[in-house]
Amino acid sequence: MPWDDEDVVDTNGKYLGTITEDNRFYRFSIRPYRGYPGYPGYPGYPGYPGYPGFAGYSHLPPTAEDIEIKILEMA
Repeated sequence: MPWDDEDVVDTNGKYLGTITEDNRFYRFSIRPYRGYPGYPGYPGYPGYPGYPGFAGYSHLPPTAEDIEIKILEMA
């Protein structure tokens, strides 16, 4: 369960059902697609947990820019 909640999905992100508080497994007819579940520990794209050790891609916030580590080391 890649999102640490009660929804169960297959390896492609297809909703299979939900485990309820009384340990019943139900399938609700309307559930939004939450994206590809990816691999544990990898943040990757939004909705993709991903691979260990890789921060993955994310959009920069407005007016922000990336800082190169070598620039910080020179300071």
